Amino acid sequence: MVTSEIWYWYRLIPIIFFFFPFYKSIKSGNKIALVICGLYFFSSVGALFIMPEHLPWHNFETDSIFVFLFYSIVITPFLYFSLQIKPLKYATGIKLDKVLLFVVIVLCIGAIYSFFYQIPYAIRSLTFGAAATRHLLGLGNEILPESIFTTVAVGFPMFFYVYIILFYLSLTNKWNKIIQISLFLGIIAFIVNVLTVAGRDGIVLSFIGLVIGYFYFENVLTKKTKKRLRIVLFSLIVSGVSMLGYISFDRFGDRTENVFISTMQYGVLNYYSMQPFTLNSTVKIHNEFDLGRSNFPLVYSIKGESVNSSKRDLSHPYTWNFGSFVKSLYQSGGYFYTIIISAIFYFIFYQYKRTNDKNIIRTSFIISFYMMFMTSGLFYFRLGNNSGNMFMLLSFIAIILFKFKYKV
Repeated sequence: MVTSEIWYWYRLIPIIFFFFPFYKSIKSGNKIALVICGLYFFSSVGALFIMPEHLPWHNFETDSIFVFLFYSIVITPFLYFSLQIKPLKYATGIKLDKVLLFVVIVLCIGAIYSFFYQIPYAIRSLTFGAAATRHLLGLGNEILPESIFTTVAVGFPMFFYVYIILFYLSLTNKWNKIIQISLFLGIIAFIVNVLTVAGRDGIVLSFIGLVIGYFYFENVLTKKTKKRLRIVLFSLIVSGVSMLGYISFDRFGDRTENVFISTMQYGVLNYYSMQPFTLNSTVKIHNEFDLGRSNFPLVYSIKGESVNSSKRDLSHPYTWNFGSFVKSLYQSGGYFYTIIISAIFYFIFYQYKRTNDKNIIRTSFIISFYMMFMTSGLFYFRLGNNSGNMFMLLSFIAIILFKFKYKV
């Protein structure tokens, strides 16, 4: 229920900031930007319907207008950047030479291994029940065994945006069918990976990625291929929505007497739109920063430093509720740290403007990096773990490695 309290109207700030790039994406007809900007704009609109009873752990009356401004100002440049991304005009003639073939084979083998390694655990979690699985995780139990085999299996799905880009490239360049199927399996492996913990991110992010990838390659796909892809995407969306519904009802359907309303409010709306409130709680309560250890553990491990030297209190809900990549970065280093790291990422993505339509493979790696950062970043900084750090590192290597290759 709408209130006249001043703290309620602070949430209009992200709506105003995000509206302009969203509107520009509509006017320009840029479907890629429309998806990215639309995700953030409608998330901010959804925040209008979150009230104190929906987030009982958050004190709305102490929300800061500065935090809403900070949240909006950090994100908005990345939304405007999406307007620079144009659909490919040509993507044929990409042959699998030794370097690219090696990369593709490694990814294909990793996709097959990851899928079949994790599928039994995903089935067990879903059979056991989404709510029960999350309860076990909350008690500190592990679903997947701790071993090098698990590390490898969960590492490859982190590259699902690379799998998406290469999958579409394999279609436009008519690569071997086994390669095409294996690359697609890499996308499905990401969904399976998240289902092992009864999560929903894998379904949501994979579908968003496939849609963005379709728009990115739309101009270079044949009519026959586009027709087949639409059928596949529609089938996946139908099955995905069914799976999302099952998990959401099981996890969030008991918050109120009305199961449907409970699921929609706590399992959908909070999931999609709580970000600025979680960031506010983080700023108000959090005062122990680990200076990047929680975001870049791989760097500290390579330096021989402990990534657990800063003990973090996980007792408060703000630590594990979604707050976007802004909240994840702030929680690690505060305001200045968030600005610096965000600026570094923006500089990396800016390389796209220097590469666009000149080097398809390099461009594709930059785009996959950006899409991973932004789509998962709506919820949290998904790259802030060892697998995510490895994804960033290998993306950097690929961007450098392919700088002078595959110019069309």
